Amino acid sequence: MQDIRAVCFDAFGTLCRIGERHRPFETLFNRLGVDFHTGGCLAMTTNEGLVEIATRLGDISTSEGLVAKLNKELASITLFDETFESLQALSRAGLKTWVISNLAAPYGVPLRRLLGETVSGYSLSFEVGVMKPAPKIFAHACSRLSITPNQVLMVGDSLKADVQGAEKFGMRAIWLRRGYIGEWPQSVGTLSELVN
Repeated sequence: MQDIRAVCFDAFGTLCRIGERHRPFETLFNRLGVDFHTGGCLAMTTNEGLVEIATRLGDISTSEGLVAKLNKELASITLFDETFESLQALSRAGLKTWVISNLAAPYGVPLRRLLGETVSGYSLSFEVGVMKPAPKIFAHACSRLSITPNQVLMVGDSLKADVQGAEKFGMRAIWLRRGYIGEWPQSVGTLSELVN
C-alpha cells in the first residue's frame, strides 16, 4: 500500500452486518407504492428517521409494528469478527481509517456505537446528502482527512458504489468479495487479507 495514507471502508457488508433483516423501509415503500430506488434515495440522503420519511411520503399513520421492526433490525447489527483487529492493524501501521457509507439515519447510531473511536470519522450519505458512487461523498471524506484522493484506498463490497465510484474519483479501491465468486483485479475475501 505504497503512498496510501488512509483507508476508507463501506459499512454494511464490509465492516458490519444486519443479523435480523426486517426491511422496514422497503415495507413502507411497498405499502405506499413508492419505487424502492426513489424511496431509498430519499431515506439515505436526508437526516430523518422512519416516521419522518413516512410522513414526508404522505403516510401519517406509520404503524408501531413498522417501528418495532426497525428497532429489531438495528439491535441485530454486529461487526464482522475481523473488523476491530483489521482497523487496529491499519492504525498501528500509521494509516487513518474512515467510513464512507450509504445508509438511512437510524443505522448511523448503532454503527457509531459499535465502532466508537476505532475510525477517524465518517462520510455518511444521510449527512452528506448524496450517495456513493457520487463524487461528492468521496470528496467529503478526502476533505475531512486532508488527503488527496490518490493517497486513499477505498474498500467495499459493491463494485459499482465502492470500487468504481472511488476509482472514478481518483482513489484506489479494493473489492471485498466476502464469499462471492467474481473476477476483479484488486479484491480480497476478508478484511484480514487486506492487512496481512
